[in-house]
Formats: sequence, C-alpha cells, structure tokens
Amino acid sequence: MRPRSTSATRTANAAGPRTERVTLVAAGGGRGEAPPVSVRWYDLGSGEIETARREGFPIRIEGPPARTDGPAQWSRLLQTGLYGLIAAACAFVLRTWFPRLTPPCKSPRIDVILLL
Repeated sequence: MRPRSTSATRTANAAGPRTERVTLVAAGGGRGEAPPVSVRWYDLGSGEIETARREGFPIRIEGPPARTDGPAQWSRLLQTGLYGLIAAACAFVLRTWFPRLTPPCKSPRIDVILLL
C-alpha cells in the first residue's frame, strides 16, 4: 500500500488542508475488514491536539481466491531433497555392491590439503 498522491496547501503560518489518497489492489477475491484508522494533529485554531477517526469497514472482493504458494513451496523443496537423497543412496549402493557396473577411475587420486 503506497500513497498515490499527497497534496497540501502551505501558507505563511503553516495551516491548511492535507489530502492523502491510497489505492489498494487485491491479489484475489475474498472477504476481509479494513482496520480502523486514527490520525492525530495539532490544531492551531484551538491550540489542542485533535484526533480524526475512521472506523473499520467490511471489504468484499469478487473473483477467484488468490494463490498461496507458501506451504506448497516447502513441500516441493522437501520432496526434491528427498528425491536427491534417494538418488545418492542408489548410486552408492550400485557402486558398492556392483563395482563392475561403474567404469574404473582413469585419473590418479589427488588429495587436496588446505592450509589456513
């Protein structure tokens, strides 16, 4: 939610109306409620701090519900990780139990030592 436009009238004594407009765009259909809003300001005329209030109101949006990919993304990630572990286990079993199925390593073994 971002302000679309803000306009204020400035005079010598910094008094004047101020208008802010906000455009809300729904991601999908559904129902909800806008929360109450209150704005406090100092009124130069009365010398008091005043509060403007707007009560919340119900919102109904026509259309299909918004897609939520939260839990589905985690399940896909876990599923992919599980498939990777199964593939690694199968490769380990094939290499260990059936060494003739895997080609011999043609390059010599190289040990790398990192000195920090």
